Amino acid sequence: MFDQEPVCLPTYYNTTREYALNHSDFFHSNTNIKNYDYIFMFSKAIHVPILCHSEKNSKDVSVFENNFYVPLHYWWHGLVARYWFYSYKHLQNVYNEHKQRFGIYIRDASNIRKYRIDILQELSDINNQVFYQITPAMRTQITDINKKSILSKWPVSRADIHSSASATIDWADTNIYDIQLVAETLFHTEKIHLTEKSIKPIVMEQPFILFAGPNSLQYLRDYGFKTFSSLWDESYDIELDSKKRFVKIIDLIHNLSTLSKVEFKRLISKANTIVKYNKQHFYSQRFEDMLLSEFYNNLDSALDVRKEKFYTMPGGTLLHYNNMLHQQGLQLNKREINDFISIMNYMKTKHPLVAKEIVKKYSHLF
Repeated sequence: MFDQEPVCLPTYYNTTREYALNHSDFFHSNTNIKNYDYIFMFSKAIHVPILCHSEKNSKDVSVFENNFYVPLHYWWHGLVARYWFYSYKHLQNVYNEHKQRFGIYIRDASNIRKYRIDILQELSDINNQVFYQITPAMRTQITDINKKSILSKWPVSRADIHSSASATIDWADTNIYDIQLVAETLFHTEKIHLTEKSIKPIVMEQPFILFAGPNSLQYLRDYGFKTFSSLWDESYDIELDSKKRFVKIIDLIHNLSTLSKVEFKRLISKANTIVKYNKQHFYSQRFEDMLLSEFYNNLDSALDVRKEKFYTMPGGTLLHYNNMLHQQGLQLNKREINDFISIMNYMKTKHPLVAKEIVKKYSHLF
């Protein structure tokens, strides 16, 4: 069950393998097991597993699905954000024409998040219009990859933020800048995966521009939110090439930075109707019902599929992967053998017809 983080097979594989190598009672420590089979063997069972995730258009999820997992999509971040941000529902954003035009928060720039350093680089020439906050860890990351000069182009931010900032909002920031630049977890990706970062400007009654995967704005609209295509060009959202999408977003920000004070104030005033609607929608019962119905309905469907596979795929992933080990000449350890015997005794008692099919299909394992 994945919540905050996206499904990332390489990361999950490395974590699983490290665990296995430090726990000798798991056969997964055998170095002959190839590729991502380490991951799938950890959840092998008489029932096929269900993968709960919060992303769409995901090749990683497809790999799980191709290995007999039943995918279940739900927007975890939407649900948890209603809990994290509950206390801000009665606060209001008041327009201040002395604000900076843009604001951005960056907690990390490692691995898949390195693109955030490029944002600072590309916006350096308009840094007088951009309020920014970064973490001490990011300062170190920028230095470690020899791009320390980037920070020399920016004024010292008001204060460093920390990892706990995910669940909090400094409401005073609404008096500092107007448009929030959201640097999502994933950018160079085909996935749609939005976190609480994309919800913060909604709670803060701010228009926003998303650095995220393609069709992320559409994802928000699918949940009932409105975006800002009536005010500026949001075609970046449908650009599949991440490098071109990045250029489009940077160009948009620069274009907005060149507007006169009068033009920019008029733009923000027009955005006011949208941001008010978005905040009201976020705290509405309708939105909560939408999120919960999605999860309940998809869970019911996943359980139905799993129940069907109990009969059409007798033995589930347990027998599938035990058979794969057998074909590779690998043996179950004592604990695995005892578990296998217990499960088969249970099946023979409670589901004799399925047990019979298991023995028939995998007779060479008995």
